[in-house]
Formats: sequence, C-alpha cells, structure tokens
Amino acid sequence: METTVKATIDRIEGELAVAYSDEDESVYHIPLGKALGLKEGVKVTLTLRNGEISEVKIEEEKTESTKQRLVKLMRKLVEKTRKSRKNES
Repeated sequence: METTVKATIDRIEGELAVAYSDEDESVYHIPLGKALGLKEGVKVTLTLRNGEISEVKIEEEKTESTKQRLVKLMRKLVEKTRKSRKNES
C-alpha cells in the first residue's frame, strides 16, 4: 500500500533527517541519501510503501512560504516587545 505524508525536517542526526508529520504526531527518520538538500525547516512530501519511505520530495515553495510567514511573525513579536518595553518606561 502506498501513502503520502507531508512533513517538516526538524533536525539532522548523523546520517538521518528527523521529520515530524504536519498531519499527526508521527516521526520519520530519513536517510540523507534519499534526497539532496534535507536540512532543518525543509518541508517534504514522503511517499511510504508498506510503511517504508520510498521517496522524498522537497517542497521548495512550501518551505519558502513558511519561512516568510515565520519572519513576519518574528518581526511582529519584536515590535510588540519594543512597544511594551517603551510603555513600561
């Protein structure tokens, strides 16, 4: 049986990329040789056959849009913190 899973690379441990499913709490250990460019924060689609990872597709557009969203959130947080500190003075 073949299924696909959307996931995000959390970290690299030795020769494995550790990915967490974007859909549930599943964790996947992906050999780095399965796809070039696996690193923290990269969004991937995993193809599973009989429970084994058979294919890894890096989702470049999804990775970039997520990075941009996080940058915006960080900017808002920094600005909110600055305003809060200014009001305390």
